[in-house]
Amino acid sequence: MKKIKLMMLMFVMVLLLASCEKPLKLQYTFKDGNEFKQTLNLKMDMTMTSQGQKMNTLTDMEFVTKYKVKKAGENTDLETSFEKISMDMEIMGQKMKAGSDLPIVDNPKTQEEMYGKMMNPMFKGMTGKPFTFTLDSKGKLIAVKGVENLYAGMVESLPAEQREQAKVQMQGLMNEEVLKSNFENSTITFPDKELKIGDTFEQAVNKSGAITMTGKLIYTIKEVKADEVILDVKGNVESGSEETKIAGDIIGNLTLNKETAWTKSGNITYNLKGANNGNELDLKMFVTIK
Repeated sequence: MKKIKLMMLMFVMVLLLASCEKPLKLQYTFKDGNEFKQTLNLKMDMTMTSQGQKMNTLTDMEFVTKYKVKKAGENTDLETSFEKISMDMEIMGQKMKAGSDLPIVDNPKTQEEMYGKMMNPMFKGMTGKPFTFTLDSKGKLIAVKGVENLYAGMVESLPAEQREQAKVQMQGLMNEEVLKSNFENSTITFPDKELKIGDTFEQAVNKSGAITMTGKLIYTIKEVKADEVILDVKGNVESGSEETKIAGDIIGNLTLNKETAWTKSGNITYNLKGANNGNELDLKMFVTIK
């Protein structure tokens, strides 16, 4: 009998604790002068099959990004700049390495040195060049300013005869609309309602650029700690390109700072399949945020 009473008491306590769970209203809350640094690592494993032959490409990219709150409020201005950019590739066993912090070899003798001579100054030209995002407390992007700063240094790193053409190309690939789209898809848009553990909310994926992507993400409140909120993430995406068609699933998790709602860390996996100009594609991407 005592055991039954003890079990009933524990059951009642659990119910009371559950009923006392405080609803959570997620929104970006910054203060003037707040500074953040975020490292995003993207590992991509792509296999293309053409006429029965498989070609595998491994890509490992890393972006170290600095953010500074220039003006906090209902709409926040985030000054953004890349501190480091690197990209390592392996194509059919041939390895290449490039990065903003790597030296440039004047007289390259290997394929890797030639790759570095081309890419290192371009990446270096993109670092330390501030541009500004303005977003509201729910994560909706209002404006992007200073995009030309991002590619001006990169264009200047090229031979003089290539600069004008490169500038035109970059204006198409890295304009305000593309950056706005990419930033919107790398931040969370929060619902205007209180949430608790187990609740879900959705976010549309609309990515523009060289390859457009559409889809949907579903976030689930998995755990709420004293200073963190942990989200489970799942969803799906597909491309809207005529030449490249890919589609697949997304799964992962994110850890947010409870006070600011800024992403502290995360792991996201993309499992995608499709075709490029009739060639079969199998693409896996692993994104790590810290």
